[in-house]
Amino acid sequence: MKKLKTFIVVTMLLLAPVLLASSCESEVDESTGINTEQQEPKNSVIIDVRTVGEFNSGAIEGAINIPLDQLENRLDLVRDYDEIIVYCQSGARSARAKQLLKNAGFVNVIDGGGIQQMQKNK
Repeated sequence: MKKLKTFIVVTMLLLAPVLLASSCESEVDESTGINTEQQEPKNSVIIDVRTVGEFNSGAIEGAINIPLDQLENRLDLVRDYDEIIVYCQSGARSARAKQLLKNAGFVNVIDGGGIQQMQKNK
């Protein structure tokens, strides 16, 4: 039952930015004919690759928990994000997570390092 609740929470967290994302309309400057469309804000996700227990003891606000040993099998949860930020306890697992994501074809992956480093950079 706890796994089902965790799955529902993770799914909701992953879908919320997609559902709330606003669309930008293209605008053309009449005098120059140049498209002045502003770039859409990046759709990003923060992934905590620590264990469930570590995550439950405290995490970065808005982060979702996908433990490193489950990440490869759950890539479908992060496919639609333009930017993926990964972090862990010390930075070792986040480095491995970044490499795993890069090897899987993800382009904009940022290694946030350890949780303390992430907290400092917020």
